[in-house]
Amino acid sequence: MQDFNDIQQLWKSNSEPAPELKFDFSKMTNSQQKMIRKERIGSILLSLTAIYILGLAYFIDFRHPSVTLYFAMFAVALICLLQAIVSFVNAKKIKEIDENAEPSKYLQQWQNYNEYRKKLVRWNIPLYFILLSAALGLYMVEVLQDGSLQFKIIAYALTFGWILFAYFYLGKRQLRKTENRINSIISELQNLENQFK
Repeated sequence: MQDFNDIQQLWKSNSEPAPELKFDFSKMTNSQQKMIRKERIGSILLSLTAIYILGLAYFIDFRHPSVTLYFAMFAVALICLLQAIVSFVNAKKIKEIDENAEPSKYLQQWQNYNEYRKKLVRWNIPLYFILLSAALGLYMVEVLQDGSLQFKIIAYALTFGWILFAYFYLGKRQLRKTENRINSIISELQNLENQFK
């Protein structure tokens, strides 16, 4: 019993406080959930857009129906569906990151996802915008064939101006926000890992 009292006395005499860990896990979990939600909503909206375009192709009676017109509409719908699949897979990859893993594994999962995302963004987004622009251009050539030159110029300028704005401003801004969110998570995890060293 004397040994137990000695150990208890030693325990009480340790006046050094336990190290304080600075880590906000709820913030990290919320960021992960926001990213999953954003990808899923994007996937759903792109799928609905594809269904809407296919519905237009089926139900609308065009004045000058042509194979090119329907090809362009199906191409736009297919591009939207493919991008919806990419968004869905991306959401699944984020969801697979296990927040219950030990911090070093959790950090590694986020770093792996960040590398995957960078590779995906490098080829997917430019390809998506190029294919979508080509399909929309083909569609507009068919739809605007009876329009005046002035009307065609305005329609093309507005459509492709919006695409360029969406790609170079809105898209880049959204990518930066997502990248900052991921880098923040990785930085927090690295800080936590350093506190244990």
